[in-house]
Amino acid sequence: MISENIESVKFQDSNMELINLELSTLKNILISDSNLRGANLKSVSFLDVSILNSDMEGALLTNSKFQNSSLVEVNLKGANLENADLSGVDLTNSNLEETNLINTNLSGAKFCNTKMPSGLKNNDC
Repeated sequence: MISENIESVKFQDSNMELINLELSTLKNILISDSNLRGANLKSVSFLDVSILNSDMEGALLTNSKFQNSSLVEVNLKGANLENADLSGVDLTNSNLEETNLINTNLSGAKFCNTKMPSGLKNNDC
């Protein structure tokens, strides 16, 4: 297990498949057009993080907390977000199909053209 504090970095077109950042803090980060399939992001604190047009299929995000963050055009199919805090997160055009959202805080999250776990598309823009 790696616990890192990563701040003020841009990752573009990066391959981070299966990366293990459990218990890390990511602050002021931009991740775009990147592969995070199967990443271990358990109990990660995302502070001012934007993840755009990236693939996080099957990622482990249990107990993670997102503050002032966005997940726009992100594939989260099959990801585990159990007990995560996504309150206020922008999930525009993201895919939550088959995602585990048990006890996930989604209060104030923005769902615009978001594919929901049931497979239905939420057009609440």
